[in-house]
Amino acid sequence: MNYWAAETTGLGECHLPLFDLLAKLAVTGADVARELYGARGWVTHHNTDPWGWATPRSTARSGAGCCPTCSARTRRSSSTATGFPAAIAELLVQSHSGTIVLLPALPAAWPDGEVRGLRCHGGVTVDLGRRDGEPDVVRLTRTGGGRFDRPERTVMLTDLDREALWEYRSGYAAPADFDAFWASTLAEARTHDIGVRLTPVESPLRAIDVFDVTFAGFGGHPIRAWLKLPRHAGGPLPAIVQFHGYGGSRGSELEQLHWAAAGYAHLQVDVRGQGGVTPDPAGSGPAYPGHLTRGIDSRETYVYRRIFTDAARAVDAARAIGPVDPARVAVVGYSQGGGIALAAAALVPDVSALHAQAPFLCDFRRASLVAGERPYTELTGYLAEHRTRAERVFAVLSYFDGVGFASRAEAPAWFSVGLTDGIVPPSTVFGAYHAYRGPKEIAVWDYSGHEAGGADDLRAVLDAFGALFEQ
Repeated sequence: MNYWAAETTGLGECHLPLFDLLAKLAVTGADVARELYGARGWVTHHNTDPWGWATPRSTARSGAGCCPTCSARTRRSSSTATGFPAAIAELLVQSHSGTIVLLPALPAAWPDGEVRGLRCHGGVTVDLGRRDGEPDVVRLTRTGGGRFDRPERTVMLTDLDREALWEYRSGYAAPADFDAFWASTLAEARTHDIGVRLTPVESPLRAIDVFDVTFAGFGGHPIRAWLKLPRHAGGPLPAIVQFHGYGGSRGSELEQLHWAAAGYAHLQVDVRGQGGVTPDPAGSGPAYPGHLTRGIDSRETYVYRRIFTDAARAVDAARAIGPVDPARVAVVGYSQGGGIALAAAALVPDVSALHAQAPFLCDFRRASLVAGERPYTELTGYLAEHRTRAERVFAVLSYFDGVGFASRAEAPAWFSVGLTDGIVPPSTVFGAYHAYRGPKEIAVWDYSGHEAGGADDLRAVLDAFGALFEQ
C-alpha cells in the first residue's frame, strides 16, 4: 500500500505499482468476468497478487473497489506501517476543508524542525519550518508553478517573526579586496567622459518638463534615463536618482511624476539589459533563465558589476545637470532598485540620502536557502544545475552583496519591509539594515508582501527627504 502517502508527500511515482497491477487485472479480470459471471468489464478478488491473479477463492470485488480515490480515503485512518509517512504528513499539514492548516497535531517532542514538499489540495506545495512548536518559515508554491493571487494567501509569515528579525545578523563577510575591487572598477569607468545628453520630450504635462537622457556608464556604454524637472522652479534643485525593479524599465515619461511634483529633479534610470531601452553590450557565459546569474562565474563578468557601476555614474550624471544642486542628491529604489540604490549609496559615499523599499540583492546565501520565488530561485536553479560551483558562485556574489555595501554607506537611510514577502525574504532586508553604517530607520509592515508599505512608504520618505533637504 505504498500509494497511501504518494500525494501528501509528493511521491507520485509510488502510484506506479498500483497502476501496473490495475493494468494487468483489466486483462485477466476481463476473462474471469466473462467466463465465470457472464459479465462485461473486469473483476478481481481478495486473493489477487502482483502477477494480476483474478480467479476467485471466495468473495469477489469489482475493479472500482481498488480505485486510488478510495485508497486515499483509507490511508488517513490506517495504522499499518505502510501508512506511517501519510500519518506523519497529517500531523504537519492538513487541507481537507479547503484551508491549509499548519501543525494541526504536532507532537510535543517535535518542537523544532523543517519539512519540504508536502502536498495540499488545490495543487499547493508547502515547505514548513517550525520553532518552539510554531510555524517559523512558511513557503507556498503552486505544484504546476506560478504565484498566488492576493486573496489566496492563507499564510502570513514567510520568514522569521519580528522578534527574531531584530535579533538576526547576517553571516556575510566581505572579501579582503572588496574596496579595492570597486575602487578600480569605478576609476576605470570614470576614464570615460560622463557625456550627459538631454533631449527634450514633448508631453501633455503642463507643470513638468521631461528630457530623454543618455550618459556613459560602465565601459562608456550609453545608459538611458528620464529626467523630470518641475517647470519654472527657481534655484538649484535637490535631485532623486531612482532605479527600477527586476526585469522592468524606466517606464513611460508620464509615470512616476510625484518626485518632480514635489519639487525635485528626478532622474529615472533604465537598468541595462532588462525590459527597457538600454542594451547590455557585454556578453556572459552560461546562465539560468533570467538576469541574476548572468556572468556569475567571475566578479569581472558578473552583470551587477556593470549595473552597480552604472548606478554610481547615474549620480555623477545627475550632478552634471545644470538645475541640480550636486550637494543634495538622494538615491531610491524598490526591490532590485532598492538593492541598486544601496550599492550606489556605498559607491558614492557623499550622497545625501537613501530609500530602499524591500531591497533585493542582499544576504545572498540566506536568500538562496529561504526564498521560494523568483528572482532568487534563479540562483538556486543555477546551483542545482552546477552543483560543484556553489562556493565559487558565493565567492563572486560576496563582491555584490547588499550587506557589504550597507556596512560602508553613511547617508541617512530609510528601509522598509513586508513580513509576508515571499520574493525578498524579510531576514535578508534586516541583514542589510542591521549592517548599515549610517543613521537609519526601517518601516516594518506585518501584513504586507513584496509591496512593503506601498504609498505609505512613499509618503513617509517624501516627508523625511523634505525635512532633510530644508536643513
